[in-house]
Amino acid sequence: WLEGKNADDEAEGLWRINDKLYDLSDFASRHPGGAFWIECTRGTDITEPFESHHIEERAREMLSKFESLAGLALCWVATSTHNFFHQRDSWRMYTFNLTMMNFRNWRVSHALSHHVYANSLHDLEMSMFEPFLCWIPDRHYASKTQRWISVDTIIDRGDIKWSDLLVLTHFGEHALHHLFPTLDHGVLKHLYPELKQTMKEFDVELREINHWGHIKGQNEQLLRIKKNTLPPASTRGANILGLFSSHSPSHLIIHMSVAKALAEAGHNVTVVSMLKPTITHKDITVIVVPMKKEQELVMENQMSKNSLFSTMNRILNDMDVMIKAQAELLSDPRFLRIYETKFDLMILGYFINDFQLGVAAKLKVPVIVDWMSAPVPIIEKFTEVFPAKDQPTLHELRKNISMVFVGCHLNSEGPIRALVPAIVEIGGIQVKDKPDPLPKDIDTFLNKSKQGAVFLSLGSNIKSSSNWLPQDDILAHPNTKIFITHAGKGGITEAQYHGVPMVALPIFGDQHGNAGVMEKSGYGVALDLLTITEDSLKEAVQKVLGNENCIVMTQDRSSWIGCSLGGLLVALLALQSMPQGSEGANILGVFTSHSPSHLIIHMSIMKTLAEKGHNVTVVSSMPPKSIKHIVVPLSAEDEKILNDGMSGMVKEKPSIWNTMKSIFSSLSLLIDKQVDVLEDSRFQELYLNKGNKFDVVFVALGARFNCPVIISWSGPPMMMVNEVLGNPELSSVPQMQIAVAAGQPMNFKQRVQNFASTLGFNALNMFLTHKYNGFYKRLWGNDKSMPTFEVAKRNVSLAFCNGHAISEGPIRPNVPGIVEIGGIQIKNKPDPLPEDIKEFLDKGRHGAILFSLGSNLKGEHIQPQVIETIFKGLSSVKQQVIWKWEDTKNTPGKSANILYKKWLPQDDILAHPKIKLFITHAGKGGVAEAQYHGVPMLALPVFADQPGNADKLAESGYGLQLPLASLDLDEFKAAIKEVIENPKFADKLKVFSQLYRDRPLTAQESVVYWTEYVIRHHGAAHMQSPLVHMGFVASHNLDIYVIAVLVLYILFLINKIVWKFVWRKLCGKSNKVAQKKKVKKQ
Repeated sequence: WLEGKNADDEAEGLWRINDKLYDLSDFASRHPGGAFWIECTRGTDITEPFESHHIEERAREMLSKFESLAGLALCWVATSTHNFFHQRDSWRMYTFNLTMMNFRNWRVSHALSHHVYANSLHDLEMSMFEPFLCWIPDRHYASKTQRWISVDTIIDRGDIKWSDLLVLTHFGEHALHHLFPTLDHGVLKHLYPELKQTMKEFDVELREINHWGHIKGQNEQLLRIKKNTLPPASTRGANILGLFSSHSPSHLIIHMSVAKALAEAGHNVTVVSMLKPTITHKDITVIVVPMKKEQELVMENQMSKNSLFSTMNRILNDMDVMIKAQAELLSDPRFLRIYETKFDLMILGYFINDFQLGVAAKLKVPVIVDWMSAPVPIIEKFTEVFPAKDQPTLHELRKNISMVFVGCHLNSEGPIRALVPAIVEIGGIQVKDKPDPLPKDIDTFLNKSKQGAVFLSLGSNIKSSSNWLPQDDILAHPNTKIFITHAGKGGITEAQYHGVPMVALPIFGDQHGNAGVMEKSGYGVALDLLTITEDSLKEAVQKVLGNENCIVMTQDRSSWIGCSLGGLLVALLALQSMPQGSEGANILGVFTSHSPSHLIIHMSIMKTLAEKGHNVTVVSSMPPKSIKHIVVPLSAEDEKILNDGMSGMVKEKPSIWNTMKSIFSSLSLLIDKQVDVLEDSRFQELYLNKGNKFDVVFVALGARFNCPVIISWSGPPMMMVNEVLGNPELSSVPQMQIAVAAGQPMNFKQRVQNFASTLGFNALNMFLTHKYNGFYKRLWGNDKSMPTFEVAKRNVSLAFCNGHAISEGPIRPNVPGIVEIGGIQIKNKPDPLPEDIKEFLDKGRHGAILFSLGSNLKGEHIQPQVIETIFKGLSSVKQQVIWKWEDTKNTPGKSANILYKKWLPQDDILAHPKIKLFITHAGKGGVAEAQYHGVPMLALPVFADQPGNADKLAESGYGLQLPLASLDLDEFKAAIKEVIENPKFADKLKVFSQLYRDRPLTAQESVVYWTEYVIRHHGAAHMQSPLVHMGFVASHNLDIYVIAVLVLYILFLINKIVWKFVWRKLCGKSNKVAQKKKVKKQ
């Protein structure tokens, strides 16, 4: 067990406490508790034993009053020696051996295993049946490998806690024992008053059941097959309030499905609703505050018209009734008691009730919105319900919305559009993974139908003579051949999920739109309910049943939805069931960029796919460290031109403009030479040889290989990628060189800079598009089977982008085809370091510094005086320094604290606990690795995105930056000292690292899932944004604006002519009258 724990804890032969490593070798002999505890736990995480075995002085004083009497009494009872497992070596612990067991083994299994990993797979006492004699965990507790201290799961035995005899023989008072393992059991009972007072202050309870209840609970725990997802350090889960005041039963089904999913995950959910829900769960408390009778009648009238326009007209006319009903709910005594309960989160069912966001503000909790937005006129109602002066405005409350659950799945349902990360698609939330058994009468009725069955339901809002039906379960039955529906969103989703074609009879709301999309997609036909006849219904049913295309297309849609609506569970299952070895897909990666840092990202993707069993072929201009592939390198002359260009940029002030200038001049070779790779005979053999078949290509060569294309992009989404996938280019999103703190808007100066940058990138994009088009014609212009360059670009299924907007920013909407894989190159578990580097780092008493300016920039590119300044600065620090330097025979100088290496396993070094600072050129990959491992940085940016990355890390508080070209020695030394000694940088990075790691799928899992998604569906045309197929005029609605202006102009002219005519008539008549009067007067 200790050997396994040693391997899992990755403490590298040292002792880990609170995520830091300590060398306690010399301290072991001086440890007041004895050397055993130190020597036995070498190479493991001892955080919990350390904290629970070192009690405060006040406790020691209290212990001394009972020590002699308790010790003498307990020594003669074999079970009481359990007391001494937790203390320093004592002759009394040897009496445990009278029980025919060995005290040393029990020290390991009990003090170091059970107390730290209670009731998990790491708890040795679970496998030794000790819980039958001891205490039993709550059956909802997640038993996996998490290192959660046992007090989180304790249920004490109230029937024995006041009897010393029973406590000693049955191991009672266990909650207190796990809190204070070194205290004798005779003392623990006197701490109960303090324990109860403390638990009362933190609003928690001490759960107590009897001995047999524990045994029953143990068996329930062992039999449970569904993993619990309670968060660490939580016994009851979060307290969540669901405020679902919509009067629509179909809306409530979606909201309650969300609540049920959270309850099944172990959270405590309280739901307030105007309707009694049909979906329930034992951990959901439902408070029903029904509408008044007159309000019910108004709501029913609103649902009687058969068009979206008429529905909206009635809703707008009677909106005051709907709002008033939802507002009155908040003043109902049954609801007011809600404010007496402490909640962690509120979920608001959204339907013309924005003012209810005030409930979250009053409870001081974050809020998640579920369903749809609402019109603005409810601001007045907000001020009526929440009149307090200190209450935030409605506009401010909307900014407090943390997330929005939307009942859709764009990949399968469409329309494809860009979404920000806070909008989470939960389409199909009400669909069960496994249908429930049908009621016996319905099951019998369906099973005896030899020709299949037709299911008719007009939803939950339209009343009929039938009672409630388990719609999802009926649609899942294999005999259900057709679904006659009102085209509600929920019903259509369920039918599509189960592959059942439909006849739609839309009535109101969104149903007409849903029916139209369903019919155009080929999943069924739509009829008008108010004009339907027996013959027209018969004809529609026969048409759907007899149309194979309708059935096949619905089943195809089902497969799309099935791949995604199951959420992460389906994704994770897919990852575990991918084809292995030669049965995997054939994948071609074409990576012609000459940047080693770009190749690291691309090869990390290919390595991940290869490890999943796919056959990977890579063509590149540089050899990577792994994977057999075709290398088409640059010539020595071209290498020299690139090196000269890099040297020139180092001497200039770093900026994106200098980089763009170099791209158009000295570094244009980077673009031009990429086409040489594609003209190489070794590459052309890949598609000329008919025996070669690829299932997917990474880069835009899908047309040549007749397979879908995935783009691997080395940074966050940019204009070049956005254009190919129809991702919107927004002026509110900062370009890569604009440093804006996370979540903050740009100021005026930054917006001006961003506008100028956008124009610059537009020019660059036009230049590159012109070049690419020329290359494309040069390579395949004579091949009539090849489409044009513009058409070929539309074959791109998706793009892997090296970013993670939630942690790194900026937050921006992305289409589903943009998949973030930031940190793909970072290993989940660092590889062992080379022996010389490991030894060099381990002996650094004051920590170590890693200095690397990346893979593009070499030492020879930097001016000698700058190199000298860097050497003087690094040789003067007390930390060990690892310096990436290409020519290890000709180094900048010799110093005992500096180790020069030509190549470095950067990610593995940054993961070492001794690294205190990373001096970097601020390349995207290096910054991500340092942020992931929580290492503060000193940035020396040179070109491309590096100045922007450096600005962002400094702005975010992750480090400092200095100019490389004009580096000053004193500033350099001061910056190193500031970053290492000021804890604010490491603290900020710790928060960032938690955000960066917290994802539903790791970067590697995302790559595998989405690559195989594209392969499974033979491309991802259904995920393409309409913008891909729209020109500049159509995508920006310029033609509509022109027509609108023309219409307004024509109306203006008509209006002008009419008024002129009226004016002439009126004025002409008055003039004639005046002239007549004048003549008479004369």
